[in-house]
Amino acid sequence: MAGSTHIPLGQLAARAFELDRGRPVITVCRSGGRSSQAAQSLAAQGYDVADLAGA
Repeated sequence: MAGSTHIPLGQLAARAFELDRGRPVITVCRSGGRSSQAAQSLAAQGYDVADLAGA
């Protein structure tokens, strides 16, 4: 999707700085497991985040 930033879960800790803290973040993965982990990690860092599971 245009304007999206693809960051694999294994790279999230090193690349979270690429995300704009002033905008909501939506995490996505096919089964919902990785996106849920990413959402929890980002929320703990103060991001406004929602998980779009099973997309």
